[in-house]
Amino acid sequence: MIVETKTKTPHTPGPWEVDREVAEWHGPGGVYALTVFKFDGGRGSPVAWVHPYLTLGDPAADARLISAAPDLLHALKVLADLYADLVNNDLIEDPDLVELHAARAAIQKAEGR
Repeated sequence: MIVETKTKTPHTPGPWEVDREVAEWHGPGGVYALTVFKFDGGRGSPVAWVHPYLTLGDPAADARLISAAPDLLHALKVLADLYADLVNNDLIEDPDLVELHAARAAIQKAEGR
C-alpha cells in the first residue's frame, strides 16, 4: 500500500515510483540509470537517479529503496507515535526506549534536523 504524505515537508512528497521506461542509457552494453519519479497529473518529476557505475549494490534495489522513502518515513512516524503513546500510558511493561530513540533519530535524520 502506498501512503500519500499529507503534511507539508521540505522534501518532495510521496508517493515516488521507479520508472524503468524513463532510463538514461550509457554505453553499448545497454547499461541504464534508474530514475525515481514523483508523478503528478500524468507528469513525472525526477527525485533521484541511480547509476549502475556509481552504486556499490544493485541499482534496482537502491532505486526501490529510494522510492519507498516517503512511505517508510510516514510509517515510522506513525509507529513511533503509537509506541510513545503506549509507553506514556503505561501499557507496555519495561519498554525498550532505545528503539523509540532510534526511530526518532531516524526521523530527524530524514527531515534534516
